[in-house]
Amino acid sequence: MSQPRYTLLATLILGLATSPYALAQDAGQAGQQAPDITPEEEGAGDLPEVDIDVDDGELERFVEAYEAIAAIRRDTAERVQQADDSDEATRLHKEGHDKKLSAIEEAGLVLEDYNEILGAKRADPETRDRFMSMLAEYRSDAH
Repeated sequence: MSQPRYTLLATLILGLATSPYALAQDAGQAGQQAPDITPEEEGAGDLPEVDIDVDDGELERFVEAYEAIAAIRRDTAERVQQADDSDEATRLHKEGHDKKLSAIEEAGLVLEDYNEILGAKRADPETRDRFMSMLAEYRSDAH
């Protein structure tokens, strides 16, 4: 199996295994494909358990980024399904990853903050409850 095809297959399997939130890591090392940044299912992945206090402002920015990332992920998945070849699919995954990073920054966070809040949401029931409440409010305001 060729390297681009193998990379595409591995990316698709990873995406399915970690839907809807996956860890987001800095993709600074050459030769490595950028990891996906997506909302995760409860219990999926191994996020570091962190002991941080997340204030309402940070959590609101996280909710905004979370929703934007979910929309980007859906759009990217649709576009990848329609890709003509693995090179195009790889390009679309990279483009989606870049859009997700931009969404985090546009929400007023950096990737490290996003990951910390994601870890706190997963590890702390109170933070998770606050997140779910803010997410429901955000979604009702959007419609």
